[in-house]
Amino acid sequence: MSGAFCEQYGNSMRNRILENFLENSGIDIGVPQLADELKISRPKAYEEVKKLIDEGFVLSGRKFRGTQLYDLNAKNPKVTLLKKNFRQCLNTILNSYTNKEDKIKQMLKEQELMIKELQINHKKIVQMIK
Repeated sequence: MSGAFCEQYGNSMRNRILENFLENSGIDIGVPQLADELKISRPKAYEEVKKLIDEGFVLSGRKFRGTQLYDLNAKNPKVTLLKKNFRQCLNTILNSYTNKEDKIKQMLKEQELMIKELQINHKKIVQMIK
């Protein structure tokens, strides 16, 4: 499943992998885990990670239980730009939810006022009929 980054830049395999690294920034990831999370084959995941290493976006780090782990190359200015853009994507999503929540709260307040007004009018009508 892709998120805001892929919605903005396209749902390619490369972008899905970059997005996963951005989501887990600062946490090293093994290719098997990456492949499982993205529901892609391990050979394809290894191939794409190799390309990202060759381009300087990803660095190999420590090994854990025989699995090589990888993370974004924080020293690469392009990665810094990607991280900044990713945070902006997330903020945009957060703001859209916050705005929707505020609109819903306002609508609920308006409905409460309408209900109170209907109740007052109902009481007036009942008194007029008596």
